[in-house]
Amino acid sequence: MGRYNKNKTIVKKQQEKAVPFESNTEFKKSTFAKRNIYLIIFLFSFILYGNTILNDYALDDAIVITQNDYTLKGFSGIKDIF
Repeated sequence: MGRYNKNKTIVKKQQEKAVPFESNTEFKKSTFAKRNIYLIIFLFSFILYGNTILNDYALDDAIVITQNDYTLKGFSGIKDIF
């Protein structure tokens, strides 16, 4: 089938080329590889820092966080910090 142009003549549609199967599998492989890389990075970082989940505050955290006058004020202490 075709369609008419300005001169009332029939213009045939161009056939779309089908995407080869190989390029589709390459796309799937690349997304699979990206997911694997993200998974490896996540697992590596979890292995490195996972042991700190159950730890308590360090020695200087009380001075900086829990007993600091500016941080105890909350959002109103931000202007005093600056």
